[in-house]
Amino acid sequence: TCPLNGVTTSVPVSQPFGLAWDGFNMWVSYRGVGGAGPGGVVEMLGASGAYSATFGGCATGAGTGTVVFDGAYVWEAGGPSGICKYKSSLFKAPLGLVGKYSIGGNINQVAFDGADVWASTGPGVAKF
Repeated sequence: TCPLNGVTTSVPVSQPFGLAWDGFNMWVSYRGVGGAGPGGVVEMLGASGAYSATFGGCATGAGTGTVVFDGAYVWEAGGPSGICKYKSSLFKAPLGLVGKYSIGGNINQVAFDGADVWASTGPGVAKF
């Protein structure tokens, strides 16, 4: 068991939500304290499950959703804040946020089909 509630580096972590494996480490999307923002992702070391790093910056309010690995990057649904792209463990340090994209709507789900990342925006779907 790897408790995350109360883990604090640059941001407090609460309510782990989505999970993605990048071939080396586990990435956990989280909602901020009490389910409110901000949200982001936590990287857990795959060999031990130990805490590695916290990367905030995606969801500024409530709404952090699922997280997915596309073979190179980790993508997080950031609710009304958009979708965030993080360097995965395949890259040399520093890892972390490399892009934040606002496409309108409330993004709660992301999926990877082997070629593209898809995001649900409430009334529609976007492809990256």
